[in-house]
Amino acid sequence: MSNLIEYFTLEETAKLWKVTPERILYTLEHFGIDGAAKLGSTWIFPKDLPRPKIKMIPVEKSADLPLPNGRTKLQQCFIDSFNGDGIPMGVYERVIGNTTYRIVEKSAKGANRTLREVMLRRVYREIEEDPDILWSSHDTNAALKKLHKEEVEQQPSLEEYLEGKRKMLADMNFDEEDIKMLLGKYAEYYTPLK
Repeated sequence: MSNLIEYFTLEETAKLWKVTPERILYTLEHFGIDGAAKLGSTWIFPKDLPRPKIKMIPVEKSADLPLPNGRTKLQQCFIDSFNGDGIPMGVYERVIGNTTYRIVEKSAKGANRTLREVMLRRVYREIEEDPDILWSSHDTNAALKKLHKEEVEQQPSLEEYLEGKRKMLADMNFDEEDIKMLLGKYAEYYTPLK
């Protein structure tokens, strides 16, 4: 029995996942895809790698039209994002290829790290691997500890956090009943940084 992992090219993976190669490249750039690797200038993906679950709704495909339940497709997608593996943090638009998408951005449940920390951790790891830069893992850990301390000090209280979410949901035109339900879910997921 062989322990070799079979890989697909970007084009083969796009065909398997039924998305465009541009969408996969966008996902790699903005979210990362665990298991993907770069071989020279070519991206490769394990054959059995599942498609990442990132909610992207093409604007042209009626994201704002009401569904039978009265919500828009975007609102329903946002509510459905409370599925146990994370929570929706917001919605933004991006152009990929010739299509404009609305993307529901999620945060991992109980990650206890801010997005800023996660992004800087990736940057620091890349710096560590660059032979032309004198930077060690000790430097990375010291910088991340300092950043985390600042993030803990700046974290909003539960009330401030929920008020920010209330404004975001109101801007998305959720009705008061949905806002109340979603704020309850955000309160459940709220985790003070330590």
